[in-house]
Amino acid sequence: MSNVTTLYYCRTLPPSEFVNRAITTIQLLYGVPSLALMVHFLIFLRKYPNSFYRLVQLNLLTNIFCYLNSWITLRLRYYSIRPCCLFIVVTWIPDLLTLSYELSYFFLHMQFFSTISLSIHRITSILYHVHYDKLWSKYYIHISFLFIVYGLIPSWAIPGTKFTFHVENNTIFQVFYTERIQNAMLISSMLTVVYFFLLLTVGLSTACLVTRTMQVNNIADRGIGKTLTRIALTYVAVSSGILYWSVMDAINRIFEFLPQFLEVYGIDVLVFSSDAVGSV
Repeated sequence: MSNVTTLYYCRTLPPSEFVNRAITTIQLLYGVPSLALMVHFLIFLRKYPNSFYRLVQLNLLTNIFCYLNSWITLRLRYYSIRPCCLFIVVTWIPDLLTLSYELSYFFLHMQFFSTISLSIHRITSILYHVHYDKLWSKYYIHISFLFIVYGLIPSWAIPGTKFTFHVENNTIFQVFYTERIQNAMLISSMLTVVYFFLLLTVGLSTACLVTRTMQVNNIADRGIGKTLTRIALTYVAVSSGILYWSVMDAINRIFEFLPQFLEVYGIDVLVFSSDAVGSV
């Protein structure tokens, strides 16, 4: 049977929560405009028939839902809006937070696949420049479906609820099933390391392939190779925060070596990194 830990939240916030209020304000200041832009481009790109823009739309849709889900999964629990909103959610829709936590693992995998698919598309456009668009247009829905199924498999591999919530005496109790969470974090951290190096390898391979193809065909590079290299390194840089938190948190849940303040600010690293991945 899984180990169980209970954490409770009171309705009143202590004065030290000023920092959390500031972080929430910052996230809203950049998050709302970013969300509006993602929704705008999601709709705007519909008029372009090329299969690349269908993948961009998939990437945008993934990041939109990931961002919205993160407000339920992390920000409601850790930041200053929780006294009113968290109680409303747990009281009226008690299963929403549990579902949101499960979806957070799903979106980790979907963000990777929707990002790396753009680089793979670039590679196929070079290697199969005559037929690539027809192939991607025909199968991108099937590929998206496979991404979704794969994103669910790591959660299905660990059956049972990882968190539950209930309210007693004006206090929210969150029940952690520690063993399940440790297993989920271990799987996620290992996959995150794999994703990190795949993004780096595929991104740099795309840049090298573009540069070499242009040299063979005597086409001026015009900095395209360097631009693709910078894009690959940017993806890796913004993903490093997710890599750091996933690995360190998984290890810490087993050995409990991190000071509490690092655990708290590790959540900030995770949230800002996830937002950055969704914005690049």
